[in-house]
Formats: sequence, structure tokens, C-alpha cells
Amino acid sequence: MADIKYEKYLVHWVSEPDKGQTDAINKGFAMASGDILAWINSDDLYVNNSFKTIVQWMCTNGKIVRPVVYGDCDLIDTDGKFKKRYFAKPVTTEKLITFWRRSFLIPQQAVFMARYTLQNMCLNISLRYVMDWELYLRLSQKYPFFYIPESLARFRIHGASKTAEGERMFNREFLRESRRYWKPGIQTMQFRFEYSLFPIIYAIKRIPWLIRRLLRKLLRDKTYDRLRQIKRRILTRQGCQIREEERYI
Repeated sequence: MADIKYEKYLVHWVSEPDKGQTDAINKGFAMASGDILAWINSDDLYVNNSFKTIVQWMCTNGKIVRPVVYGDCDLIDTDGKFKKRYFAKPVTTEKLITFWRRSFLIPQQAVFMARYTLQNMCLNISLRYVMDWELYLRLSQKYPFFYIPESLARFRIHGASKTAEGERMFNREFLRESRRYWKPGIQTMQFRFEYSLFPIIYAIKRIPWLIRRLLRKLLRDKTYDRLRQIKRRILTRQGCQIREEERYI
């Protein structure tokens, strides 16, 4: 029997066969009556006051003036303990198409869309891994995306999640759908070349991160953290700004 302990908090719920997660989300959107739509998986959470923040950003004088708004997302473990912050990045159609460049980042849990943006489109039920990215790709061709520089949701990492299954299946769907938007000719040749070189470039970019990780293993945590504090003080005195993501490494 389906667990209905939250029934009193819901306007409507249904338990029935469907064609998978994507199909179930589409059914939910079809039943929704609100002006702002979003979805979140059962393992994930919204942060306190996230809905209030979204309404303030999306609405002016009772009207929606920003069609798609998104923010950052905190990564938590199975016990709900904070691990690090997932920082979002600016979004354009080209950045979404060239996914291998990693020049975009949209945490699905922290995305909110005006209802009218989904009137003539929905999630692609043939996709299992990248249905959210593919939807944002189509939306980006029609509507601007607005970024909120604060955390709106929490994403729980565990061994049974699709994210933990590995990147191979994700990349396979990413590439197949991305190719639909490649312009024939020079752009297709460029993107094919870039994608083939990506693993090498990505490995080179990871070298500084691997060095930091090795240092942390060689040194005690307290010694490593102390060195980072000294580095921050030196940079601050010299007028340099510390990247926000470094605060969570």
C-alpha cells in the first residue's frame, strides 16, 4: 500500500503505473494549478524560505517577470550532513549544447519555472538521465534564465542515486541530444573535435585539484587548514578576492 502519511498536506496525489520518472513528473505538471512550477526528488530537500525567495525574485506586483529562476544547491550525505556547495553558473543555449566544456551548471533541485513556459512543452520521456538538461536547452531558446546567488535546495548523495551510476550513461544521452542542435558544416566539425579532446583537457585541469588532495592526505587536516588560512590572509592583504567556491573545499 502506498504511504499516504503526507496526504493531508497535498492537494492531490495518485499512485499508478507510468512510463518512468520523466512521465510521472509530466503528469504532475499537468495536474498543477500554480503559476510557478518545480520538481524535487524524494531524497532531496528545499532550504528554509526558498519559496519566499523565489516569489520575491520571480514576481513583481503579483505578476511573473522572470520566467526561469535558479540558484545554488548544497550537497548532503545520507545523514543530512553538509558536504559542499554546488555553485550554479550562467546559462545560454550554446553553453548547454557544449556540455563537455562544463561551462554551465544548473542544479535541477534549485530550478523554478513560470507555468506558461511549459504550456507547449514537457520533459522528454525517452530520456532517463538528462531530461532536465534537455528541457532547459529548449527553454533557453525562448526564455531568459536568471540566477540567484544563494542556496535554494539540498541534494542527497547516496549509492543508489542515478548520479552515482557513473558518467558514461549521462554522457551518452548528453551527446545524442546535443548533436540535434549542432549546425552542419564547420560547427559540427569543431564540436566533434572538441568533444574528442575533452578527456585529455579535463585530466590536465584536474592536476591542481589532485595536488591539493595529495597534500591533504600527507598533512594532517589541522595543518592543511592552517596553511589555507595563511594563504587567504596573504591574498586579502594584497587586495585579491577569494573565490567563493574555495570556502567550501
